Amino acid sequence: MPSTTRNIDGWAMLALGAVVVALLLRLAMVTVPFERDEGGYAYVAWLWHAGGTPYVDVIDSKPPGLFIFYALVFFISQTVAAVRLALALWTVLTTWLMYRLGRRCFSREIGCAAAALYALTCAAPAYFGFSANAEIFLAGFVTAALLVLRNPDGEITARRGAASGALVAAAVLFKPVALADALPIAFLLMTIPAVGFAARLRAASLFAAGFAATIALCVSFFSFAGDGSLDVFWRWSFGYGFTSYTGAFTALDRVKVFIHVLLTRNMVVRDWPVAVAVVLGGVAAIRRARAESRWLNAFPILWFVSAFIGVSASGRYTPHYFQQVIPPAALLGAIGMVGVAAWAKERKRMAVFAAGILVFAYPTATQLPLAAQGPALSRTLFGLNPFVEGEEIGRYLHERTDPGDRVYIVGSEPQFLFHAKRRNASRFIFSSRCRARIRWRKLGSMMFSRKCKTRRPATS
Repeated sequence: MPSTTRNIDGWAMLALGAVVVALLLRLAMVTVPFERDEGGYAYVAWLWHAGGTPYVDVIDSKPPGLFIFYALVFFISQTVAAVRLALALWTVLTTWLMYRLGRRCFSREIGCAAAALYALTCAAPAYFGFSANAEIFLAGFVTAALLVLRNPDGEITARRGAASGALVAAAVLFKPVALADALPIAFLLMTIPAVGFAARLRAASLFAAGFAATIALCVSFFSFAGDGSLDVFWRWSFGYGFTSYTGAFTALDRVKVFIHVLLTRNMVVRDWPVAVAVVLGGVAAIRRARAESRWLNAFPILWFVSAFIGVSASGRYTPHYFQQVIPPAALLGAIGMVGVAAWAKERKRMAVFAAGILVFAYPTATQLPLAAQGPALSRTLFGLNPFVEGEEIGRYLHERTDPGDRVYIVGSEPQFLFHAKRRNASRFIFSSRCRARIRWRKLGSMMFSRKCKTRRPATS
């Protein structure tokens, strides 16, 4: 597409409008109560503020990234709204990174379209865009790592290589599945133009050094915060996720679950314009790479594949898991939209641009009734899970207990503990672990049978 001022301004206005709409969606959902996972992160962060130590006084099977985020927010305000607003700021930053990545690698039009598509899609209630879960944070760190590494002049300096490795490590500290996103980064490192094997090896070594240094720093801090906590920290930050959690499903189970998700959550019906744009973007990226003999520009395809591997790691396909794949999908969708607009004749460009608006407007419009529900959205999405009642139950416990009392909850509802500002009776905030088994009855029909067993502490 010729880069006329009119066209550039049109794409820029689209990006700005999308960011504004996404922020309005998030403001409408700012009072949606914490769900169970968020309640766990909030409780760990509150206890940390109260003098406790993560992985010593309280144990959750997550790396410390989310605990750090919640703890930082709690320096300002220990409320649900504060976390939601901080998340909104994070998504604005990630949107800006998407714009910079698209512009640096392709064009300003693609950067604007990618930013718009990401801002709207990541805010969708269908993907739990209101919730401060790990995937939405690791997406930002991985985008930043690619932006740092994708230098326009093709040279990877020591600073860039180490910084990219540190950013990927930060993503892993939010959720280990971010390791899958190292695949497109490795591709970029190995396809640096006009450099020899020694330079590529040096760049990879710098990346590995930045990654290892960041992980080592975090491990050192949390492992030695309490006596004998090294084993506990490593087991619950990474060991559980790489063994018990990701190994609960077979490959066939994962395929069945994914089909089940597509059918029951109306993903195809809602997001078909985005899916079409992603496919067109993949085709356009390959054709562009072949025409320019620069396979470096095909990295968004590999990023999409690797992110989907991360989404599929556990085999559960919870809605917020798809936040990991939204950035590469947005970049591919932008490439597809701008590519079609460039292919069209001059008199058809406005029609093509209007069709492109459908990619942004239609999925977002389907989400408006959900976002407008406010706190009631929790009931719509989570059914009878006691998330709406969390703050009221917390106040009840707070008023009827002393600060030194401990509370035992039959079940796993750590949001009660956070709102009550009371310690759990156990170090383990989740009292049970369930492994879902899937039995395929017939095409399009599934049944989940759950075999639950009590979680036994690994250490006394």
